[in-house]
Amino acid sequence: TLRVLGAEADLLPRYRGAVGKARDHAVDVGVTQAWMDAGVHLAFNGALLSVLGLGVEQVRNGTITAGDLSSFLVYSLFLGFNTSSLATVFSDMQKAVGASERILELTYRKGQTIMMPITKADTSTEYARWMSKSPSERTGGLSVTLENAGFTYPSRTDGAPALSDLSLHITPGSIVGIQGSSGCGKSTIFRLLTRLYDVDK
Repeated sequence: TLRVLGAEADLLPRYRGAVGKARDHAVDVGVTQAWMDAGVHLAFNGALLSVLGLGVEQVRNGTITAGDLSSFLVYSLFLGFNTSSLATVFSDMQKAVGASERILELTYRKGQTIMMPITKADTSTEYARWMSKSPSERTGGLSVTLENAGFTYPSRTDGAPALSDLSLHITPGSIVGIQGSSGCGKSTIFRLLTRLYDVDK
């Protein structure tokens, strides 16, 4: 659609900017999640080592037994592993909230019509005169002329032409229908007229 309307060159910088912002945002999310996971695991391991050191000291003093310390550490491990997974759950919840907000923005967004300028497709005299006029003066349209045009799709490895020696003239304001069997080149003619491809000759 962008190529048909001649707006591809105008929207390409916006597309690149949006992709760059999405990449930067993804990097920020990854770095934040990494710091959060590292902090949670570091805090858990530090607390576990502190409890282990205090427990060993109490075992040496006879305050608790080695079995009490072992059972406490096992329960602490179960609790710690489940607690550390809360960091991942929290990050997933944040992603879900952000995605929901974006979906709601698109759902309730009002439509807006943007008029993009048409890029100059050729340097023909008729087209140059038409483009030099103001939008309000561009009436009557342009004629379309193809003389002995030929075209081969770049993806065709056998080099078989899709069109050969095609001559066509369409006057401004006229309505033309192209009828033919499947594969005769109707869609190819439309692609050539809209400059999705250029003729070979």
